[in-house]
Amino acid sequence: MVAAVAPTVTITTTSIGCYGANNGTISLTIVGGKAPYKVFLDTVDKGSQLVFTNLAAKNYIVEVVDANNCKTTQNVTISQPANPLQAFAGVSQLIGCGTGTNKDKAEVSITNPSGGTAPYQYKFTGNYSNLNKGWLPAGVHTVYVKDVNNCELALTVTVTAKIPEPTATTYTVTNYDCTGKGTVVFTGVPNNYNYTF
Repeated sequence: MVAAVAPTVTITTTSIGCYGANNGTISLTIVGGKAPYKVFLDTVDKGSQLVFTNLAAKNYIVEVVDANNCKTTQNVTISQPANPLQAFAGVSQLIGCGTGTNKDKAEVSITNPSGGTAPYQYKFTGNYSNLNKGWLPAGVHTVYVKDVNNCELALTVTVTAKIPEPTATTYTVTNYDCTGKGTVVFTGVPNNYNYTF
């Protein structure tokens, strides 16, 4: 009498590319033992199903039982990036600091990208590139960063309008002492500017 032999199970997995997604897969190939086989995923009877999709990142227990009630059990891990994609966006140069076609735009920078899977790319208008700076007009904008798995993060940045230059500003020296210190009064529109001299 030949002893019954448990089936041999080969498992392949697809990891999750974007943190928090539920698109992992487990695929089984079964040989040996005696058909038909019954498959259990985390103790849930899945019948003869060999491919499992839309799985979250975690550890799974796969068990295959053949017609002789011989069992093969394996632990399977669906992995994902350790942390979600993160970054910051802000204005790095105000409107008026640029030249040429950028003279009426502000420079916006995306900084400190982390999480997901490096390297990262950035989009301000048009297509993604390796440049983390772009020029945008006044208004509220959505800029983007993505990782190597095409996981995308949208960031909102507000570009304020150009600050108007003061007009009709004059100054008067009202006092000058013997130590060389003078008192200067500035007048004009607007009247809420700070002055350096």
